[in-house]
Amino acid sequence: MLLGSGTLLGGYKSSYASFRFLLPLLKSHYVQCLLQYLGKYAFMQRFWKIPMQTKRYLLNKLPLKFACAYTNTQESSETDTLLKRNQDA
Repeated sequence: MLLGSGTLLGGYKSSYASFRFLLPLLKSHYVQCLLQYLGKYAFMQRFWKIPMQTKRYLLNKLPLKFACAYTNTQESSETDTLLKRNQDA
């Protein structure tokens, strides 16, 4: 495996590996899995670096999917459930 590094636009450094000599040795299924993994890794390295201010803003906009997002309003409904989604938050 050959390792190398380069500089992208904006001064970001990237490292890459050359698997050209390794790919013919693997079966096509494993090659496909390896390439998918490398693609996901490259995507995460490139786009997951969000500044903390932006990350906080995005986290506030995500829908809440856990129990504390619901409040007990003590209202009766047709299904007799006491949990209702808190819409004002």
